[in-house]
Amino acid sequence: DYEGTLVSWGPVNQIIPISPQRTLDVLNDLLLDDRNIVYVMSGRRPEELAGVFRMVPNLGLIAENGCFIRDCGSEQWIEMTDSKHIEEWKASVKPLMTYFLERTPGTEIEERHCSLIFHYDAAEDPSNAGWQAAACASHVNAACESQHVPALPMGKSVIVESTDYHKGTAAQRVFDYLKDKHGTGPDASAVDFLMVVGDGRED
Repeated sequence: DYEGTLVSWGPVNQIIPISPQRTLDVLNDLLLDDRNIVYVMSGRRPEELAGVFRMVPNLGLIAENGCFIRDCGSEQWIEMTDSKHIEEWKASVKPLMTYFLERTPGTEIEERHCSLIFHYDAAEDPSNAGWQAAACASHVNAACESQHVPALPMGKSVIVESTDYHKGTAAQRVFDYLKDKHGTGPDASAVDFLMVVGDGRED
């Protein structure tokens, strides 16, 4: 995991996406052994992650919490999501978020490839902003339930993204890829030892 694990956690829209040199050195040391396969997962956009880890060749990357995967040694990003579905639910969610944005000075909406985030950490009236954010999440959840895009509070923000693609689906895609690449039989496992490092249960 990247945020909160490899770098300190903070407001998603304010973290400067960099990694300390020591982190990059440790990742490069792990990858010196060609038996090691390492992926870093993040809520960041693909282009941000690619920039952060440009000095770590052969590192696998999973961006936007499972929506994009770049396999080890590849420069090609694989989009796991359905672009049409994303456009459809964003068209439903964005007007709702904008309604609460206009009523809460100091807030902002961040749009990523596969998510929308309502930030209220810089709101002029924090208590009102908390109430407005809760109301925003409630309205999105009621209006868009059938689209599988729940609004989830996270720190001083509300994030809306699809439940169809997440870190778990990305991990399954990686395992399937490794099994196809390295497995030697129908029941063979491509992984002898697995270590997962994160700061939350979803990791």
